[in-house]
Amino acid sequence: MIKADGGWKAFWRGNTINCFKAGPEFAIVFSIRRYLSSLYEDCVEREKARKKILLARWKAMDERSASICCRTQETREFMRVGTEEPRARTGATGLQSIVDGTRSSYRAGHPTLVSPVSPAASVTPMLTSDEVRQRERAISVEASILTPPFHRLGCISTVPQLAVNCTIGALAGLGAQGILYPLEVVKTRVVVSRSHEYKGGVVEIARVAYHKGGVMEFYRGFVPNMVGIVVYRGLEMGLYSSAQQSIMMYRMQVKKMKRHEASLNSAEVGVVGMFSSTVAQTVSYPLNVIRTRLQTQGTNGRAKKYSGMVDCMVKMIRNKGVTSLFSGLTANYLKAVPASACTFVVFEWAQRLLVDDD
Repeated sequence: MIKADGGWKAFWRGNTINCFKAGPEFAIVFSIRRYLSSLYEDCVEREKARKKILLARWKAMDERSASICCRTQETREFMRVGTEEPRARTGATGLQSIVDGTRSSYRAGHPTLVSPVSPAASVTPMLTSDEVRQRERAISVEASILTPPFHRLGCISTVPQLAVNCTIGALAGLGAQGILYPLEVVKTRVVVSRSHEYKGGVVEIARVAYHKGGVMEFYRGFVPNMVGIVVYRGLEMGLYSSAQQSIMMYRMQVKKMKRHEASLNSAEVGVVGMFSSTVAQTVSYPLNVIRTRLQTQGTNGRAKKYSGMVDCMVKMIRNKGVTSLFSGLTANYLKAVPASACTFVVFEWAQRLLVDDD
């Protein structure tokens, strides 16, 4: 059908504008990812330094409290001996007898009272599990680099690494797609157009879109696209970064390799990239289908069927079932998965070439 419409060239329809979009998009994504990762590592180091200071402060307070308790115990024991011993001695009266009796008790009957009390003999009560958790919570809140009131959430260093990597990937995807989204709309309309439908090419498509709806016409389908990019880039970058870090940590801790030796080679980077891209594409693909339908409806005589993302999804499921949300998934695998793997390989190669991470 595609070949009949425009020959073999039809399979490369929209490739030029796709290259203009994809190159800067990946550059922005990886730049934001690298910056956010460095920022996260810096914040973790700052939180560790704060925790170290706070733990030292708590330790000093505990030692001071134990010292005060020891001195209080010594004083009470001294007073008890000074009042009880004279009563036990018959015929001992007056202040001198009390003093003599106290001195003799120190020398004879109570040798432990004249020996120094060790910190281990502290009578400070042991902390309960609830008190330990409360103390750890207080330290976590005070050490957090987050500004109030978000510091009550605790330290970001306690967040699972997979969640951190997925969040960084999602933010990187949002930044890149937010900047370049108008090119995505134009590219999609070029791809779905028929031969000679737009004789002026990309320029005519952009001109017609602007005359029809102004600037907002270039942001048709923006919401499902941004939701999809959060899921897609979050999973893709999150799974890739987490797998890469796990493999490197295993090699450094178990196999005792150095950092540069533990790094993944190009083949391993490609395999990990393909795996993360496959999972991300599968989960986010329904949103990609919905976005495409919203972008292309109402153009050049095409009917406008959907009022929004939810309406589009409901009508598609009602008319053709859930499988309609995965139309074209296999073809998307053949294109996007190898492309993502190549992108990761080239990125890691360029990073090793330009930046010394060792």
